Amino acid sequence: MGLRGNISRIVPSPSTGYVKSGVRDQVFEVVVRQALAGAPWQEICAGPMQANNIRPADVEAEVNRRKISQAGAANNQSRVGLLGAAILLLTILLVLAYYLANSGK
Repeated sequence: MGLRGNISRIVPSPSTGYVKSGVRDQVFEVVVRQALAGAPWQEICAGPMQANNIRPADVEAEVNRRKISQAGAANNQSRVGLLGAAILLLTILLVLAYYLANSGK
């Protein structure tokens, strides 16, 4: 993939240490977001993709990567919710046990 006509600059990023920012990267991001939204991205983005040497396979790979990443994040959120519910239930049981143990005194 060439960067013909692409003016890019390097800016710091907390996750990777650097991010290449440029027109091609911005076009790629827009195409990926269109694909994630369910739009007919191959049709509506064909011109900008061709002008910026963006292959459909690259877009599909990024879409799949993000979907897997989002599924993992959702899975982690449900685990945190279950853990919170378990802690709350345990706390209620401990308070109830304490109450029952001390109610006959």
